[in-house]
Amino acid sequence: MKRLLILSLTLAISGPAAAQSNVAKIGLLKRFVTEENWDGAVSVGEKLLTVNSKDPAATYYTAIAFVNTNRPADALRMLKSLEGNEKLRSFKDYTFWTGRAALANGKPQDAMTSFEAYKTQLKGKKAVSTLEFDHYYSQAKNAVHYMNNPLPISFKNLGETINTEVQEMKPSVNAEGNLLVFSARRYGNVGANTDPYDGKPFEDIWYSTWDTINNRWGEAENLTAVNTGEHESVMSLSPDGSVMFIYVNIPGKTGSGDIWYSKYRGDLEWSRPTEYEGPFNTSYFESSASLATGGKRMFFVSERTDGKSQGQGDIWVCDRKGRREWDKPVNAGEMINTRWDEASVYVAVDGKTVFFSSNSDSSMGGYDIFRTTYVNGKWTAPVNLGYPINTTGDEVSFSISADGKKAYMAAKRPEGYGDFDIYEVDLSKVNILDNTQVFGEGAVLSILKGTVDGDDGMPLPEAKISVYDENGAALISTHDVDEDGNFFITLEGGMKYTVTISAKGFRSVTQKIALSKKEGSQPFTLNKEFILDKE
Repeated sequence: MKRLLILSLTLAISGPAAAQSNVAKIGLLKRFVTEENWDGAVSVGEKLLTVNSKDPAATYYTAIAFVNTNRPADALRMLKSLEGNEKLRSFKDYTFWTGRAALANGKPQDAMTSFEAYKTQLKGKKAVSTLEFDHYYSQAKNAVHYMNNPLPISFKNLGETINTEVQEMKPSVNAEGNLLVFSARRYGNVGANTDPYDGKPFEDIWYSTWDTINNRWGEAENLTAVNTGEHESVMSLSPDGSVMFIYVNIPGKTGSGDIWYSKYRGDLEWSRPTEYEGPFNTSYFESSASLATGGKRMFFVSERTDGKSQGQGDIWVCDRKGRREWDKPVNAGEMINTRWDEASVYVAVDGKTVFFSSNSDSSMGGYDIFRTTYVNGKWTAPVNLGYPINTTGDEVSFSISADGKKAYMAAKRPEGYGDFDIYEVDLSKVNILDNTQVFGEGAVLSILKGTVDGDDGMPLPEAKISVYDENGAALISTHDVDEDGNFFITLEGGMKYTVTISAKGFRSVTQKIALSKKEGSQPFTLNKEFILDKE
């Protein structure tokens, strides 16, 4: 018996049935639950329930594993089946796990009832830690509040050109709204490899372009140039769509998962991905990255531990101090990061509004999307985006249009094709980006983009762009140029502006421009190439 308890999962399960009693299997199941080996618990539990579907211990502990492996409906059904069972009293955390399952099933009021019963039942002597209990109780309370006060938004499934019955995740759309990239776990992926942990295909990156004739996204295609046969997943697109940040996990080459990137070459061609240079990747897990407009600031998520980390994954900020050099990353601090897990980050085109996912006490169950702003090195208090953007499940990825009127995210919804699908979210009735303070109510955004080069044809990454009103009297905004001399600016459409481009050692250039006002899915875009002569 002792030997059985120390054998690996594979040996414990694959040995002859006669060599292992039902008691020993239940013991193994309980041990896996205690160790939070959820996959092992599911494997053992399902085998036990195949033999005896009404075994109370097997039902209880397998249900706990289901709560932790995204099978909440099965978990709640199984836990409810134990009501009235004479052995229920031996499962001291039963009402806690019933609450967890109810919350994951979108029933926060039922969850609170179970949590209250759990607290009363044990009279302050909870078997589950106070920290853990308070965490889920807080999430259930948040969920009740947000679900009773839904936002006036709607979801549109992007349809069969994008979504399938398998998992589509992590959408990112360029600011012009004509390129969509996302991750999917589809059979026929590059390398045809599967994940040994769940048997599903490795993630690949897919893309789609906007079909202006049919007014929809075109048929998604595998972006074979960036997929290697291992795990590749979209982190984000830069606002101008010229750089895609990619999560890459190659055994023996990356750490626990690193930030790589690919550059757009034109005509839907991308460079082979390479590791992003700078102080970003470590032996720890780096799960997300987003580059602010102008390329001078990077927001990213890392599980590194250097004495300043707040919990599991944290958001970090890093500023560029030259064309290729970066300052030391700074932890976003306890205003943003929590003892729990921050999993993804995305900075809007304005360069200051940051969206991130967290499963903190402030979420309504699982991971939620939060909004904050980062100005002059200071963060504002995060705001939960509320229901139905967030649910009691996991919302991890979020990408928003330049005008803030729509977002793209992955979600599991009843009208979906099966697993997570990509959705467009209509935000026209809510003020997510608060652009009215900058552009005025009802304004339509346009885009000014292009390059700044010297007269020798080399990019000028230290150039500055100043935008004035039509008469050149009132300064509207200033902007940086990225390491390749590219710039990307959003301005109110239907207006005329005066633009001045300057760089040390070069003669400044001033031009008047006019930005049209275009209604519809894609904003008006003006491309300009500025060449500065040496002084």
